[in-house]
Amino acid sequence: MRRRPRAPRGVVFSAIALSILAAPLPGLAEGMAHDGHGAGMKHVEGMQHGGHGEGMHHGAHAGGMHGDGAHAGGMAGGGMDHGGHGEGDDWRPEGALPFEVGQGAFAAIAEIVALLQADPDTDWRRVDIPALAAHLRDMDALMTELLPRAEPIPGGARFTIHRDEPGGAAAWRMIPAHMPMVEAELGVSAGIAMEEGVLTLSVTGPEGAEAMIRGLGLQGLMATGAHHQPHHLAIASGRDPHAQGHAH
Repeated sequence: MRRRPRAPRGVVFSAIALSILAAPLPGLAEGMAHDGHGAGMKHVEGMQHGGHGEGMHHGAHAGGMHGDGAHAGGMAGGGMDHGGHGEGDDWRPEGALPFEVGQGAFAAIAEIVALLQADPDTDWRRVDIPALAAHLRDMDALMTELLPRAEPIPGGARFTIHRDEPGGAAAWRMIPAHMPMVEAELGVSAGIAMEEGVLTLSVTGPEGAEAMIRGLGLQGLMATGAHHQPHHLAIASGRDPHAQGHAH
């Protein structure tokens, strides 16, 4: 009787391994992904709606992300939507809010309006916010456009302004009216001459004030003190700003 040739040992082991791999694993066919991405895929617990990765939920794009609309690993996206403005159109910020409502003139007018609205005695027939806006434009021109010629004089400084130069008309309206308040607050003396389109302002002070006057310059002198706030309220309220010593 002839014996069959025996297969090499390595071939036997390979056949056994293949038979094991080909055998169906328990539960392999159960729980396959609903989207039908391929036979043999198991619907792993924690994968939902597309099964793109273990532990992902609702369209998250990287493993370990949670919440609708998260776009980077580890970010918790609860409360965010695709537009970044919150659900619906009624978006409200949470936490601290900024104090300023806009640039300087806008914020100043908003503050005055809030004061007028809070005062039950406000006479709205006399309120004149456009007049306040015009005054604030003068203040802006004086601070950002005017370039006065300054020269030192004994005890202080002299400033020369031409009416037709940038900011000149605003300076002509503001300096004569505001200087009395500056004199009272700083203890200085101001002499003003207005001739042929040229305004000359000479400011001097007691001993020791010379350096301060020169250092402040025209803009610093005009910004000194707290008389501007009541002045603005008087203009907006329709009252005479000179009635109680306010400058105009």
